[in-house]
Order: sequence, then structure tokens, then C-alpha cells
Amino acid sequence: MKTTWLNIINYSSVFLDLTIPKSTYFRMKILCEDISELSGSIFPQQKMLDLLWYDFINQIKRVPNFNLIYDMLLERETKTMVTTREVIQERKNTFTFFENEQLVVQKAIKTNESMNFTYRINRKQALRGEVFVADMSQVQPNHHITLERVLEIIYCDFIEKYKQGDAEKIVGEIVEAIS
Repeated sequence: MKTTWLNIINYSSVFLDLTIPKSTYFRMKILCEDISELSGSIFPQQKMLDLLWYDFINQIKRVPNFNLIYDMLLERETKTMVTTREVIQERKNTFTFFENEQLVVQKAIKTNESMNFTYRINRKQALRGEVFVADMSQVQPNHHITLERVLEIIYCDFIEKYKQGDAEKIVGEIVEAIS
């Protein structure tokens, strides 16, 4: 068989269909476009998800506690941390800012509120993900987590953190790195 670039790309990559809430998808799209403008380089969602995946895999390598990772994924899959900021007047001209954090259970995403995002992942990285899922099965035999679901969770979790202002530093580092 003759080797073509298309065969090399297809052999070295795996295509995964991720289901992402529309608002999260568009927020990520805008964020990536902003990074592109700031850096002067093209920065699609594909690259952002690559970075998030590599960060996730590196965390697993550092702390291979699958029960802890499973609990974290489950929490981030079903709940969102919501921070409310209130201003409390202590005296006539003195105000105090008060932050209240609470976990809120996410409602199920309706089909018309979600989008499919086809993510091309390096075959070797996909295999690492499948090995992670298999390793997690040894400590949590009845889990429902798949590689696609892990990617959806880290995608949505990043945007949640960005909405709360926690990922601003990361965005600056990305712009600096690709500029």
C-alpha cells in the first residue's frame, strides 16, 4: 500500500466526538479567538484541548491515585462551584466584600443545548487515556467514565474556572508561550 499524508494523519490520530454545552463551546471559541488575536498565531479549540489533556495526564503521572481522580472527575461532572460575591455595609462609609462558595448540581444538558465537537487526538495520547480509564476500572469497577467523558469534563471545567476568573493566569501563559 502506498503511504500518503492522509494515511499518516489518520493512523497517527483518533477522532473523538465530544458533547459540549453550546454556551461552553462558544465561550471556548471566543477565548481561543482572543488568544489568537493577542498572540498573532492561530489558536483553535483543538490546541486548547490538547493543552488541557496534557496537563491532566501530567497530573495523573505525578499523583496516580485513581480513587482521588475518579472522585474529582465525578464531582466536576455533576457539580459546579458557584461563587457569589456580596457587599456588606459595616458602617456608614465602610463596606466589606464577602465571598460565598457552594457546589451546585448541574442539570442535565438537553440535546438542543449541546453541540458535538470532533476532537482529533494523537493516537498515543488516546491510548494513554484508555489505559487511564482501564486503570480506573480496577479501583472503581462500575464507573461510567470514558475517554470522551474525561475530555468533556476537563473542557467544561476549564471554562467554568475561566468564568470565575481562575484561569486568567493560564491564558496569559498560553499567549506568552505561542507569541
